[in-house]
Amino acid sequence: MNNNRIYYTLLIHVIKDKYDIFNEYEKLVLPLLTKYNGKLELRMKTDKKDENSPDEIHIISFDTEKDFQAYQIDEEREKHRHLFESSVEDSVLIKGNLINN
Repeated sequence: MNNNRIYYTLLIHVIKDKYDIFNEYEKLVLPLLTKYNGKLELRMKTDKKDENSPDEIHIISFDTEKDFQAYQIDEEREKHRHLFESSVEDSVLIKGNLINN
């Protein structure tokens, strides 16, 4: 991971029995990241031990905040937003930077 990039962690709670729709959304929008200097650093499906745990955790990074904002409003991504909204119960987005140790 590059210390100069901006990182976003997304905690995703998928609606029960809607994983196929969610995966279709991901298949359509994740390739758009590179158009905006973005990168999927990690996509992890959790073991969902309790109802408060997210189903997936994603870490994505961008060169700049402007790149992230452009990705957010991408026309192709917006076209598929209904898939996200119909398959995701809740999501939390956390912005951060790597810590130099």
